[in-house]
Amino acid sequence: HLAERHGAAVWLVGRRPLTPAEQASITGPARGGVTYRVADLADRAALRTVAQEAAGAAGRIDGVVHAALVMDDRLLADQSDADIAAVMAPKAEGVRALQAALDGIAVGAWIAFSSSNAYTANRGQAAYAAASAFLDAAVLATGPGARVIDWGLWGEVGRMAGDPRSNAMQRMGIWPIATAEGLAAFEAVLAGAEPRVLALKVTDALLEPLGVATDPAVPARSGLERFIAATPPPVPFDSGRLQAVDAFATAAITEQLRGTDPLAPAPGMERLAAAVEALRQAAVEPAAAARA
Repeated sequence: HLAERHGAAVWLVGRRPLTPAEQASITGPARGGVTYRVADLADRAALRTVAQEAAGAAGRIDGVVHAALVMDDRLLADQSDADIAAVMAPKAEGVRALQAALDGIAVGAWIAFSSSNAYTANRGQAAYAAASAFLDAAVLATGPGARVIDWGLWGEVGRMAGDPRSNAMQRMGIWPIATAEGLAAFEAVLAGAEPRVLALKVTDALLEPLGVATDPAVPARSGLERFIAATPPPVPFDSGRLQAVDAFATAAITEQLRGTDPLAPAPGMERLAAAVEALRQAAVEPAAAARA
């Protein structure tokens, strides 16, 4: 996008070689040109070599975008120190390694492609939320030209493209960002004055809990509401049944925490597991019937 539309000379750095299809996707008549180099963010010497090559004789890079990530969705109780460190590394260690590699090279702007998890972590993503928050703080500390974009879900490209979990997020009012929408938001952030932006595609009902004032007169938001209203959820969803299971779970966990032996059998939790399984089956069966 930057090479084709703005004639920028774009350097991409990744931890593995490109596949033939990936290489073909960046090879073409773009005005600025795209160059790919293999270097792991943990390898400061390799990063330094790439940075010096990209900076050239001028010793300058107009903008540096950090977009690396590792996700491993699990509860903290199920993660070892090594598991957490692996998620933290690309963002926390990676941004420090990148800053060290660019020492002495003039950088016009530091830009973080971060995550909305820095604000509100999803279940099983505590380590990723911490990594995102660290990246945000590190980039903002680089100076007034810094830009941090805490992205919501991208639906057409990236790690979550085609992920079935996006269906559940849509039912909650969180919609995937189309590529064209994301690129337009990216340009708007770079052109604007706000150093940190939370970029989400959500219904108005979710804006107030996020502390955002709503204005129903905004055409784009009204258009999004009409689009969502005309698009049924992928699977019929009975939120009342989920609330009933949630209430039972709260009661069962409270009972467990009132001094009972944590190693003793927990009939309440067994009933909870059965209720959750029944709920799962209720969600799966209509989807299976629709596919049949």
